[in-house]
Amino acid sequence: MCKLNHAVLVITYGVANLESQLDLELFEHGHAQTATHGRRARRARRARRARRARRARRARRRYRRPAHQGQGPA
Repeated sequence: MCKLNHAVLVITYGVANLESQLDLELFEHGHAQTATHGRRARRARRARRARRARRARRARRRYRRPAHQGQGPA
């Protein structure tokens, strides 16, 4: 049993079935399953987008106008 509460064979069968339906290899098969080049590339694109979004949020905070403060005594 694995953490998904299913036998490893059931998970393996499900992954193989999904790969055949998508006509796409999600894992390199062997003793240990590792992500294929396509999955690594998608992961890298998501990471780049996340970094750009964080930078944009920081820039918006940095260049936001300060809140209106009273002018003081006239």
